[in-house]
Amino acid sequence: SSSSTVSKLAVTAEGSRQMVQVPVSQVEVGDQILSIKSDKKNSKKPKFAEIEKISKSPSSGEFYEIEMAQSTQGKARVTPHHTFPTCNKKKEHLISALDMKEGDCLLDSNGEEQLVKSISKHASVAEEFTYSLQ
Repeated sequence: SSSSTVSKLAVTAEGSRQMVQVPVSQVEVGDQILSIKSDKKNSKKPKFAEIEKISKSPSSGEFYEIEMAQSTQGKARVTPHHTFPTCNKKKEHLISALDMKEGDCLLDSNGEEQLVKSISKHASVAEEFTYSLQ
Protein backbone atom coordinates (compact mmCIF):
# COMPACT_ATOMS: atom_id res chain seq x y z
CA SER A 1 0.00 0.00 0.00
CA SER A 2 1.06 3.60 -0.36
CA SER A 3 1.58 3.83 3.42
CA SER A 4 4.18 1.03 3.40
CA THR A 5 7.89 1.75 3.47
CA VAL A 6 10.94 0.11 1.92
CA SER A 7 14.62 0.21 2.83
CA LYS A 8 16.39 2.21 0.12
CA LEU A 9 20.10 2.72 -0.47
CA ALA A 10 20.80 6.46 -0.44
CA VAL A 11 23.96 8.50 -1.04
CA THR A 12 24.55 11.37 1.38
CA ALA A 13 25.87 14.81 0.40
CA GLU A 14 29.31 13.61 1.59
CA GLY A 15 29.15 10.64 -0.80
CA SER A 16 28.66 7.89 1.78
CA ARG A 17 25.99 5.24 1.31
CA GLN A 18 23.32 4.59 3.92
CA MET A 19 20.04 2.72 4.22
CA VAL A 20 16.93 4.88 4.72
CA GLN A 21 13.24 4.07 5.12
CA VAL A 22 11.09 5.74 2.45
CA PRO A 23 7.40 5.42 1.53
CA VAL A 24 6.96 2.98 -1.36
CA SER A 25 5.14 5.80 -3.19
CA GLN A 26 8.47 7.69 -3.41
CA VAL A 27 10.51 4.85 -4.94
CA GLU A 28 11.61 5.23 -8.57
CA VAL A 29 12.93 2.92 -11.30
CA GLY A 30 16.70 2.60 -10.79
CA ASP A 31 16.54 2.91 -7.00
CA GLN A 32 18.28 0.21 -4.96
CA ILE A 33 16.00 -1.37 -2.32
CA LEU A 34 16.66 -4.05 0.26
CA SER A 35 15.75 -7.58 -0.77
CA ILE A 36 16.21 -10.74 1.27
CA LYS A 37 16.93 -13.92 -0.67
CA SER A 38 18.46 -17.26 0.23
CA ASP A 39 21.99 -18.07 -0.91
CA LYS A 40 23.31 -21.55 -1.84
CA LYS A 41 23.52 -22.48 1.86
CA ASN A 42 19.88 -21.37 2.36
CA SER A 43 21.10 -18.54 4.55
CA LYS A 44 18.91 -15.48 4.12
CA LYS A 45 21.15 -12.55 3.29
CA PRO A 46 19.91 -8.99 2.88
CA LYS A 47 21.10 -7.40 -0.36
CA PHE A 48 20.14 -4.43 -2.49
CA ALA A 49 18.33 -4.98 -5.79
CA GLU A 50 17.66 -2.38 -8.47
CA ILE A 51 14.05 -1.59 -9.28
CA GLU A 52 13.38 -2.18 -12.97
CA LYS A 53 9.62 -1.66 -13.07
CA ILE A 54 6.92 -0.16 -10.83
CA SER A 55 3.21 -0.92 -11.21
CA LYS A 56 0.58 1.06 -9.32
CA SER A 57 -3.15 0.35 -9.16
CA PRO A 58 -6.06 1.55 -7.02
CA SER A 59 -6.49 -0.70 -3.99
CA SER A 60 -9.57 -2.78 -3.39
CA GLY A 61 -10.23 -5.45 -0.84
CA GLU A 62 -8.54 -5.83 2.49
CA PHE A 63 -5.13 -5.01 3.91
CA TYR A 64 -3.24 -6.49 6.83
CA GLU A 65 -1.51 -4.32 9.43
CA ILE A 66 1.44 -6.14 10.96
CA GLU A 67 3.31 -4.97 14.05
CA MET A 68 6.59 -6.52 15.12
CA ALA A 69 7.40 -6.96 18.82
CA GLN A 70 10.68 -5.02 18.80
CA SER A 71 10.27 -2.74 15.79
CA THR A 72 10.64 1.01 15.97
CA GLN A 73 9.31 1.47 12.43
CA GLY A 74 5.60 1.23 13.17
CA LYS A 75 3.11 -1.11 11.52
CA ALA A 76 3.41 -2.45 7.99
CA ARG A 77 0.19 -2.18 5.93
CA VAL A 78 0.27 -4.79 3.16
CA THR A 79 -1.91 -6.80 0.81
CA PRO A 80 -2.89 -10.35 1.86
CA HIS A 81 -0.40 -11.92 -0.57
CA HIS A 82 2.60 -9.76 0.43
CA THR A 83 5.37 -12.13 1.51
CA PHE A 84 7.94 -11.87 4.29
CA PRO A 85 11.07 -13.99 4.95
CA THR A 86 10.74 -16.27 7.97
CA CYS A 87 13.40 -17.36 10.45
CA ASN A 88 13.27 -20.91 9.06
CA LYS A 89 16.95 -21.72 8.39
CA LYS A 90 16.39 -25.22 6.95
CA LYS A 91 15.09 -23.99 3.58
CA GLU A 92 14.02 -20.84 1.82
CA HIS A 93 10.69 -19.95 3.29
CA LEU A 94 8.39 -17.02 2.78
CA ILE A 95 5.04 -16.45 4.47
CA SER A 96 2.20 -14.32 3.18
CA ALA A 97 0.37 -11.84 5.39
CA LEU A 98 -2.72 -13.99 4.81
CA ASP A 99 -1.05 -17.00 6.49
CA MET A 100 0.77 -15.09 9.24
CA LYS A 101 -0.18 -15.23 12.92
CA GLU A 102 0.95 -13.58 16.14
CA GLY A 103 4.20 -15.09 17.41
CA ASP A 104 5.57 -16.00 13.95
CA CYS A 105 9.29 -15.31 13.58
CA LEU A 106 10.28 -13.11 10.63
CA LEU A 107 13.52 -11.52 9.44
CA ASP A 108 13.60 -7.71 9.48
CA SER A 109 15.42 -5.47 6.99
CA ASN A 110 18.70 -6.08 8.88
CA GLY A 111 18.30 -9.87 8.74
CA GLU A 112 17.51 -9.94 12.48
CA GLU A 113 14.80 -12.17 13.93
CA GLN A 114 11.59 -10.44 15.00
CA LEU A 115 8.34 -11.83 16.38
CA VAL A 116 4.96 -10.74 15.05
CA LYS A 117 3.27 -8.84 17.90
CA SER A 118 -0.08 -8.28 16.20
CA ILE A 119 -1.80 -8.68 12.85
CA SER A 120 -5.19 -7.28 11.91
CA LYS A 121 -7.35 -6.97 8.77
CA HIS A 122 -8.61 -3.63 7.47
CA ALA A 123 -10.61 -2.54 4.43
CA SER A 124 -8.86 -0.42 1.83
CA VAL A 125 -9.62 3.28 1.93
CA ALA A 126 -10.22 5.83 -0.83
CA GLU A 127 -7.10 7.04 -2.63
CA GLU A 128 -5.01 4.09 -1.45
CA PHE A 129 -2.84 2.29 -4.01
CA THR A 130 -1.12 -1.07 -4.31
CA TYR A 131 2.45 -1.07 -5.65
CA SER A 132 4.33 -3.90 -7.31
CA LEU A 133 8.12 -3.47 -7.52
CA GLN A 134 10.19 -5.61 -9.86
